[in-house]
Amino acid sequence: MIGQFIRLRLKELDLQAKTILILVLVILPVSLVLTLIQSRLLKPLMEEEIRQAGVTFAENFATQVESSHLLLKPNAPSLLEDRIQRSMYSQPSILRVDIYSASLSATLPEQGSPAPALITIASSVEDAEKVSPPINALVDKLTTEVTTEEGVPVWSVLYPIRASSQKSGQPKANIHVLVSLRLVADIESAMLRFNLIAALISTILLIVLLSFFLRRAIENEKQLKLAQQSNEVLSGKLQEIQQELIHKERLAVMGQLTASFAHEIGTPLNAVGGHMQLLTMDLEKTVAPQLLKPAKDRMEIIIGQLKKIEMIVKGFLKTTKTPVSDQRVPTSIKSLIERVYALVTPTLQRHQIQFKMDLTAEKDQVQVVPI
Repeated sequence: MIGQFIRLRLKELDLQAKTILILVLVILPVSLVLTLIQSRLLKPLMEEEIRQAGVTFAENFATQVESSHLLLKPNAPSLLEDRIQRSMYSQPSILRVDIYSASLSATLPEQGSPAPALITIASSVEDAEKVSPPINALVDKLTTEVTTEEGVPVWSVLYPIRASSQKSGQPKANIHVLVSLRLVADIESAMLRFNLIAALISTILLIVLLSFFLRRAIENEKQLKLAQQSNEVLSGKLQEIQQELIHKERLAVMGQLTASFAHEIGTPLNAVGGHMQLLTMDLEKTVAPQLLKPAKDRMEIIIGQLKKIEMIVKGFLKTTKTPVSDQRVPTSIKSLIERVYALVTPTLQRHQIQFKMDLTAEKDQVQVVPI
């Protein structure tokens, strides 16, 4: 149920919100993991650097004590404590420095004899008598280990101090240095805070930049969708205009065909009608009266049908009066006049009109539609 609810909520988010959520869920955990890895890698190095600082401090202090023969002087404790305070002033990571000895004048007992109890002859702590030595016997070589002091992890460094500058002698005392490892924890905490802050700042900057570009991308996408919708509308209108143009072109072609058809049919019809009238006149002169009426009736029927066809043709001619230009051919004027005269001769005779032709330009031609 919870997973389904989360999926439904994610589907309701827009692209910008999903991008921001992904950045937060990726950058912060990755930064935290990298910080932990970095801390695990750097912690041993930093601890070793602090150990070396404690060892160096112990070695330098032992060298100063040995070269000054402080252990052999009557006021050795006060001199050592004064030297400890001055040395610790420049080493803030040094928590405490103690100097232990079994005896100020005697050497260590021989092997097999009981070892004397260690005493604190100098310490950075005010009440040096309450300082317990961390060992039961003096050591003759460098010893380091990690312990805790008042809940704080520290390096415990033990280093031998000899009565003279000769390194072969038995140690008369040991210097015990406690070096705090709090700096490592502070550095780890600072690194974690720094990386988290850097991750937050990076996330915020990425969110701002991506929001800007995503907003522009979303606006461009909206404009693209609007343009696509406009193109679809224009495409639809263009198709309608194309269909209308095709329809008009078809009508124009049909008009041209109709005009050509009407012209081609009308001319023969006029000729046929004229000759039918002449034939009727000839029948009235030559046929006996008793036979004339049936023939005349049939002739009138034919003439009536021809007139009906002529009216239909005139109706076609009213739609377009321009003949088809590509049907014009060069025609001799003489032959054209002769054909026109032959077609209109019945009409001329019916109205008793006489027509005389006197043609001189017999070879001239004109571009006309043939009749």
